[in-house]
Amino acid sequence: MIKIRTQTKTYFVKEENILYCKANGRYTIIKLSDIEITYAKNLLEVESKLSNKNFFRIHNSHTVNVEFIKEYSHRTFEVILTDNTKLKISKRKLSNFNKFITKN
Repeated sequence: MIKIRTQTKTYFVKEENILYCKANGRYTIIKLSDIEITYAKNLLEVESKLSNKNFFRIHNSHTVNVEFIKEYSHRTFEVILTDNTKLKISKRKLSNFNKFITKN
């Protein structure tokens, strides 16, 4: 469980409930199935809080929980999550992504 403190609330979030994290300047948007939390930390700082081995950075601005990937498009280099969110995989991350998915 990680603690996420915003200006108005403190959230206690189970890592397995995080679909993905998205960089937004100096902030990170943490997407859960029911809400999005804007956190005043950059993506690298958020990743350092995640101990779960199911997270992979697919792009400079996206870290995804691979447990929520339902499809991967080889043509468009996108993953589609269980909530139908589409996220691009950078071509530089593609090889490591395939290795990561294979071993998980």
